[in-house]
Amino acid sequence: MSSIQKKMGLLPVISMVIGLQVGTALFLTPTQLASYGLWGILSWLITGTGAISLSLIFAKLSEKNSSMGGPSVFIQDAFGKKTAFCVGWTYWVISWVSSLTVLAVAVSNLEHAFGALDFWPKVFLEVGLLGFLTFLNLRGVVFSGIAETIFAVLKVVPWTIIPLLCLSYWQKDLITIPTNITPLQALNSASLITFWGFVGVEGATTLVNCAHNPKRTVPLALVLGTTLVALIYLLNTVVLMGTIPGAELVQTSSPYGLLLEKILGSWAGRSCSFLIGVMCLGTLNSWILASGQIAFLSAKQGLFPSAFIKENPQGSPAFSIKLTALLLILGHLLTKSPWIESTLTSLINFSSALFVVVYMACALALIKFLRTKALPSGVGIWIMTILGMVFCLWSLITASMTAWLCGILIPLSGFLMAKILKWPVLDE
Repeated sequence: MSSIQKKMGLLPVISMVIGLQVGTALFLTPTQLASYGLWGILSWLITGTGAISLSLIFAKLSEKNSSMGGPSVFIQDAFGKKTAFCVGWTYWVISWVSSLTVLAVAVSNLEHAFGALDFWPKVFLEVGLLGFLTFLNLRGVVFSGIAETIFAVLKVVPWTIIPLLCLSYWQKDLITIPTNITPLQALNSASLITFWGFVGVEGATTLVNCAHNPKRTVPLALVLGTTLVALIYLLNTVVLMGTIPGAELVQTSSPYGLLLEKILGSWAGRSCSFLIGVMCLGTLNSWILASGQIAFLSAKQGLFPSAFIKENPQGSPAFSIKLTALLLILGHLLTKSPWIESTLTSLINFSSALFVVVYMACALALIKFLRTKALPSGVGIWIMTILGMVFCLWSLITASMTAWLCGILIPLSGFLMAKILKWPVLDE
């Protein structure tokens, strides 16, 4: 990674910030938020504010170490190696586990666009798509960065143009205020749903070692990318809720297909599904890159075995990326069941809770750095840090018992694996 030609510029890093966050939530949340009406829209403002606060926290943390980034690096600097291993392992596991939902939504939309597949042809398609995205990431960060930029354009442009074109059909009377739930309860429940849209806000910090001028590029990309993501989610939710009656929106599994069919005709549904499938593949590409970097950086810290450090001639962490792809394939096969929707919902819920735990640990690390003067402080960063902490605490308090249980079991599985395989991190 020492060659300047192998570094990513600002646009690819912003693209990755967008790619990690804009994904399945754009298509899953409208239906889930429909019953909350106005409170569902306002929940995007709450989680958007929280996500931007977190992006500023990670932007500040990325100034701490100019050679390596990512949550485990920040935690090790603040609290030591064993705590960093716990966070690094948890972060790596949930980074590829949460990607299972992205692959499932991508393939289901491609099926809707081109026709349903039998079991084995579908498996071959899934493996082929993962193989293609793995190939892109193995070609090096610049090659993957170009792919990220293309995928980001395919995400931002259609999902900005489509809602803007539909504004003439918008009716404010369709946005209701439910009376069967209090505003606080509604915002609480809806915000847990919308938080999924911002999972991955920290992903660009894993690129500190492969970005041009990381002290400027990474913080700027985090803030600009997250702000754009929040605006995209808010715009799309407002337009969908003001164009499709809530009773219809809550029942559909393809809100954008329904929207375009109302406006352009039945042919638009398949085209929309194809766009959604491509967009989700872009998100999956981002997560494969991020997951590989997470394991690679953890190994450089001495938290994971040295095999994860191995790079190919293009400078990509080949072992980490290939292992991530293999785990994605195995995990996706395990989720194939008649209850796939409930499986995906469970994955989203427990992954969200674990991401919040990681974010809260990083916020605590920043507080320590600010108090010990390891990083320069100011009123603004303290306000953002407190907002981020409050947001994390609020999310954790409302999480389910299942999410809390998984939040304990995932780190324990890491310590068990390290003990069995005699990883040196536990000896220190």
